[in-house]
Amino acid sequence: MVYTVKKLADIAGISVRTLHYYDELGLLKPKSRTAS
Repeated sequence: MVYTVKKLADIAGISVRTLHYYDELGLLKPKSRTAS
């Protein structure tokens, strides 16, 4: 299933900024990415 950043943040109970921060640290590894 593909989630938007906002939806994933809501599910995880964290802010979108926190999710982006985790991504910057390399903690998140997307399974796949869309062209957009």
